[in-house]
Amino acid sequence: MSTIPAPSPPRRRIRRNAPDRYLSADGLYARLAYLQDFIRHAQHHFPAPPPSDFTDPIPNFLLVGAEHGPITAVELDMRGGHQMVGISIHGRNLRWLHPLDYVAVSLVTAYGVPLTLQKTGGGFDYPRFRAFMPAAKGRNIYLLRALADAPPWLVASHLEPIADLNEAASRVDHHYLGRDAIRLRSVREVREEGKESRVPRLGRQALIDAAAHYYGLHADKAEFHPASEVYRMMVEAAFTLADWRHGRADGKPVAATAFDRIAGVSLPTAA
Repeated sequence: MSTIPAPSPPRRRIRRNAPDRYLSADGLYARLAYLQDFIRHAQHHFPAPPPSDFTDPIPNFLLVGAEHGPITAVELDMRGGHQMVGISIHGRNLRWLHPLDYVAVSLVTAYGVPLTLQKTGGGFDYPRFRAFMPAAKGRNIYLLRALADAPPWLVASHLEPIADLNEAASRVDHHYLGRDAIRLRSVREVREEGKESRVPRLGRQALIDAAAHYYGLHADKAEFHPASEVYRMMVEAAFTLADWRHGRADGKPVAATAFDRIAGVSLPTAA
């Protein structure tokens, strides 16, 4: 297995006003290193689901080269008993992701896929990718849909809050984007509750395609970029490994796509 030595950065990165537009060479290496480190932790369990006491690798080195494009600050903290990665999108409050999902998001935005926050009313702002694609049916790809790999006609939304005497504590925490807080519902169910909902179509596959498209447009402008097939493989592996980590067992050939292929990836030294 090809491995990359993990740097040891400080726990928190300093917020910068103008991050680089594209992911740096160090940032790309750090994300591959985390994927390979995760595989070393997980390979003895696959294809069985992860045990209840499974622990993720310490993600400290994901702070290397963290800020780029729309991601203006990154930090680590515990949320719900798990190590999480918080990202600021264009200087806004942190949104918390599980480490593998953060790797996926940072790789998707590595070569220019726009990431913004959409105001939905009630103070809830949700991340969406604004991808301009030649043949796309729509430009908005919502992060919750990509994380849940939601198919068409299903709406990805936060779980309903638990009633609490403290009104503030009973609200949905839209800053927490852990997969355990996402549920899928039909458009009909949402509309029966009196809420407006467009028919969702674009999801994870469209996002991966958008990342590959933007790679083709901008990779040569970045400090460093891997071969196109390696880049796409890394994006797909981050999502697929996260599926396994969070108990999704739908028969996908994880061993062939993510474990075996990513474990053997080696990036050339950046010029």
